[in-house]
Amino acid sequence: MEAIKTCRKQHHMSQQALADRLGIARSTVAMWETGASEPDHETILRLAELFGVSTDYLLGHKTLTPPPSDEDIKFALFGGGGEITDAMYDEVRRFAQMVRLREEQEKKDKGDL
Repeated sequence: MEAIKTCRKQHHMSQQALADRLGIARSTVAMWETGASEPDHETILRLAELFGVSTDYLLGHKTLTPPPSDEDIKFALFGGGGEITDAMYDEVRRFAQMVRLREEQEKKDKGDL
């Protein structure tokens, strides 16, 4: 499944790091990426959530747009002007994570989750 490899690389993860995150062997990730085997339904859902993509994308539906790369995101956030350091990008990612967590907490408090 080429999409898993693409997502893994866009998230700067090694096969071993992804395997550790999922609690599986590195060789299992390698077999998915070469097409020798496929992840089960539950794992596809976990991968989609981890990488922020749809299950359709992971399953290879070509009509879907791949997730944006870090460079695409940096350009969108900072307008492509000047040097964007990793520290600047990490700060924006931390802020986005904080906003997401706050929204989830507000939904929990309202009983929407």
